[in-house]
Amino acid sequence: MTDTPLVLIPGAQHGAWCWRKMLRPLRPLGYEAHPITLTGLSERSHLLTADVDLNTHITDVFRLIEAEELIGVTLVGHSYGGLVAAGATARLRHPAVRRLVYLDSPIPLDGDSIMTMTPFGEQLRRCARRSTESGSSRPVTRPPWGSISPWAVSPRPHAPPMEPVSTARPSARPRAP
Repeated sequence: MTDTPLVLIPGAQHGAWCWRKMLRPLRPLGYEAHPITLTGLSERSHLLTADVDLNTHITDVFRLIEAEELIGVTLVGHSYGGLVAAGATARLRHPAVRRLVYLDSPIPLDGDSIMTMTPFGEQLRRCARRSTESGSSRPVTRPPWGSISPWAVSPRPHAPPMEPVSTARPSARPRAP
């Protein structure tokens, strides 16, 4: 076994299932991979309430690390999962997290949110407002890939895209030229 366990955090409308194909090549290489489904998403969509927020998702990661007694973890955050990973890293403040990998995710600074870091932030704000008014929590877009079980790509909580993350990162974020 490698000495670096991986915690794989999916994006805003996915669950642990989205890491399935990635697990196959990692396991023979000795990686101990822990894909997680965040509260209220995918097969845990029955737990979606108005109280589910970014802090809930950070706590999900924190509890997985504690429950599995993981040390020296590499957190891999895909899309919105990068924000969750950054928040979990800032909260842990002990040797539990060794590395942070952002996979197709903006790199947040203290106080950033998905809405402030992405070019479609205003679209997210409008969708959240419409969803709140209608009482639903529909995905912002339909997935472009093939057929997936109905529970796999789920509605998402309203709050997380608008919530700022607290990080321990320095104040310089790499910018595209």
